[in-house]
Formats: sequence, C-alpha cells, structure tokens
Amino acid sequence: IFSSNKHDCDGRRFELYMMNTDGTGLEQITYFGGFASFAEFSPDGRKLVFCSDWKAKSRYEFNIFTADWVD
Repeated sequence: IFSSNKHDCDGRRFELYMMNTDGTGLEQITYFGGFASFAEFSPDGRKLVFCSDWKAKSRYEFNIFTADWVD
C-alpha cells in the first residue's frame, strides 16, 4: 500500500493505492480528493491506519483514521 498523486494534474491530492508485488493489479483505496498518506497495517493485518485531511475543519489539519481491512 502506498500514497500517490498519480491522478492529480496539480500534484497536490494524494490517495492510497495498492498493487501486487509484481506491479500488476493497481487499485485505488481512498477517494477523498485531498490528502491521504502514511498508511500502515496493524501487526495482525486486520486494521489499516492512515493520515488524511478528509473532513478537516482548517488548513493543515490532519486526522488519523483506522479501518477494518477485509480481503
């Protein structure tokens, strides 16, 4: 899992993506239209935690999100 601004013309919006180890199967994970990065899985692989400005109330405000990971 990684963060990229691949689909943003201005290079400011980062979303989370994942792909297979051989580089195939690129899949976008977040669709916030802002900033999402610094993703890590929990040691047991059941949770994903990441930083995002989604639902931020002011500029430069970031929140930490956790999500259940389901294959």
